[in-house]
Amino acid sequence: MLDSKDQSSTVQSIHKLNSYHYGNIINLLRFLVVFLLVSLGGLSAFLGYLVFKQNRSDLVYFATLEGTHVGIRKENPNHNTRESFEVENFAMRFIQDGFAHSENNYQENIERALTVMNNTSRVTLKKLFSDDSLFQVYKESNGVTTVYVKSIHTDTQNYPYRSQIYFQTDLKFLTGQGKVKTHSYHQGIALEMQPTARCSKNPYGLMITDLTFLNHEEK
Repeated sequence: MLDSKDQSSTVQSIHKLNSYHYGNIINLLRFLVVFLLVSLGGLSAFLGYLVFKQNRSDLVYFATLEGTHVGIRKENPNHNTRESFEVENFAMRFIQDGFAHSENNYQENIERALTVMNNTSRVTLKKLFSDDSLFQVYKESNGVTTVYVKSIHTDTQNYPYRSQIYFQTDLKFLTGQGKVKTHSYHQGIALEMQPTARCSKNPYGLMITDLTFLNHEEK
């Protein structure tokens, strides 16, 4: 049998051994906690970067009569639908192409406007420029037509989409005496549009199916 001195020594050895193991376990737990915190921190930073990158790629800029605004692109299961600002921008772009030009870009702008119109609506626009009297003013009198959109009303809740645009065209040209003269015209048009495939020549993916000239007093 062990005497009391040996028993005390054995107990102390066991305590030291247990303390050693407990210390190793505690150190291991500390290491695991630190490793877990570092891993979670790194994962959070990585996920935050992905969210930031995705949000940046989802930013869209659109112009209105009040200025340029920033929005977040929303995925829509129906890719044929268009946001109201897209329809408005498309309509304003069409007005600029169809009614604002000079000798240098007259043909180019008219062709660009006709590109986003179906055959039926093209007839209406072509009738407006059926003679070359306006082009002669551009050519012989250094004429330039500018467009100012006064108001636009868009309906994207119903189909086909509709827009009513009221605008002013200013035709400036040189008289025979070399003076600049301006003729201003107040106009209004109603457009009906349907979604179509997007392409470089039609980035908004809209096609005009009906164009009607409105009396400006209807505003």
